[in-house]
Amino acid sequence: MAIKRKQDNLQTAVLQMKTAIINLQDVTTKMPVVMRDNEMKRVIVQLQKASLQIEKNQKYTAIDDVFKLLKRVMVDVYEIKEQMVDKSEHEPKALQVTIAATATRIVERNYQRKSIIIKNIGANDMYIGNSTVTSNTGYLLSSGNTIEFTRTKGEIHGISALGTTISYIEE
Repeated sequence: MAIKRKQDNLQTAVLQMKTAIINLQDVTTKMPVVMRDNEMKRVIVQLQKASLQIEKNQKYTAIDDVFKLLKRVMVDVYEIKEQMVDKSEHEPKALQVTIAATATRIVERNYQRKSIIIKNIGANDMYIGNSTVTSNTGYLLSSGNTIEFTRTKGEIHGISALGTTISYIEE
């Protein structure tokens, strides 16, 4: 009975590591490239190797060692995630975009966006909306006016029949 319990615990640990790898890979797609390349890949490889070693029963045969390894690796993951969150919270992004007579992407999807302020600094009116924005479906942003979005995570597009330029700051 004790051996069966240890085998079940070992399988649970392997599943936890595999889940951590999948979650970590998903999170890395949303992180800044510098963090993803320098830190997260190292942790993913570490998790994958540990998971394979456990499955093959080559190194971590004692269940206590498995859970210690899992705990150590997950601490690394959380520390890196905290560094990433702290860094992104303090770096607003500001750019200018030229808006054309077809739907033009202003900003990409960003799950960590807190807010964005868009100002039409060009001479012509424009419309704000999703990727299918038109002058009939978009929100009018006249020349010189500003709009702020909070809690908007998706892409934002603009369109202007005569073309214009916007400036935005995203946090």
